[in-house]
Amino acid sequence: MLDLLQCVFGFQEGNVKNQREHVVHLLANEQSRLGKLSGNEPKIDEGAVHVVFSKSLDNYIKWCNYLPLHPVWNNTVSLTKEKKLLYVCLYYLMWGEAANVRFLPEGLCYIFHHLARELEEVLQKQTAEPAESCNSNDGVSFLNQVISPLYEIMAAEAANNKGGRAPHSAWRNYDDFNEFFWSLKCFQLGWPWKLSNPFFSKPSRKEKGLLSRNHHYGKTSFVEHRTFLHLYHSFHRLWMFLIMMFQGLTIIAFNNDTFDKKTGLQLLSLGPTYVVMKFVESLLDILMMYGAYSTSRGSAITRVLWRFCWFTVSSLVICYLYVKALQDGTESAAFKIYVFVISAYAGVKIIIGLLMSVPCCHGLTEACYRWSVVRLVKWMHQVLSLFCTF
Repeated sequence: MLDLLQCVFGFQEGNVKNQREHVVHLLANEQSRLGKLSGNEPKIDEGAVHVVFSKSLDNYIKWCNYLPLHPVWNNTVSLTKEKKLLYVCLYYLMWGEAANVRFLPEGLCYIFHHLARELEEVLQKQTAEPAESCNSNDGVSFLNQVISPLYEIMAAEAANNKGGRAPHSAWRNYDDFNEFFWSLKCFQLGWPWKLSNPFFSKPSRKEKGLLSRNHHYGKTSFVEHRTFLHLYHSFHRLWMFLIMMFQGLTIIAFNNDTFDKKTGLQLLSLGPTYVVMKFVESLLDILMMYGAYSTSRGSAITRVLWRFCWFTVSSLVICYLYVKALQDGTESAAFKIYVFVISAYAGVKIIIGLLMSVPCCHGLTEACYRWSVVRLVKWMHQVLSLFCTF
């Protein structure tokens, strides 16, 4: 089985020997948990093969569900034990020669997806011929034809960081390469690799040892900015809790620890504080994303802008209603609307937070994560709100 894969994709002999032993140990480990099969002839249990298959290709299956994309196989039920072992061996042989590309887990999923498709074509032809992606005039080599082009561009980008002193926006790191494979856009790279794609553009040396690129391909979805604003942006929930708790305790302290209508009305000022701080957070989301808009996914930009618009309108409406309620008194329509809006918002947040803590509901949202509406709601909610957390 591994000899077939070596012939088709040109894996190194040492790698084949290592992964043969690796797969045998994985199967033996799972078989020992299930116990020995009845009979004198040694066999591998179907359950042991399925467990190894599911664990080894778990990230590939999740990657296909996220994009969304159909895996190479139609369904796991129709896969035979031998076919599952073939996919497991292919994955580990690929991983064994991946070098630093191992730090791109979704990149490995992309490579495996195309290797498995080529393997299917070979099995249908029933002829062990070299795969097109690994074949060249110098022979068949997975390392030279598949891994080396990706490794070389990663190494060239790493050389562009000036020993860690270059700005984060000046070079692509592992996260930027890996996040490129988080969308169907990655299929623009083709198979075999289209080295003319801007993704493979390498920095070129200029005067004074500075590096630049002929065809700039920027950051994927995040650019690190060195600013003191990270003190708030990275720990916004903690800041919100501390400021709102300080505000609430201060109000109670200045009312002689009594809780009456006046104290309650003043405590309702926590609503404007909350939405204003969420507005500041959404504004910082836009500022911190500067430098990555040209290469970010449209859905990511839409979510950031939608969240900014939502909290802009919310902060204006909530602040207006609260000021109006202070002017007109607790019997006014503005006060009743304000209390209803705050109660409804907090109630929805708490209900969603409680539902997300239920395993079946959380699993249902994960299964429906490919829907843009579900992703938008989960992203805006961010699992637990300040009300639910504290």
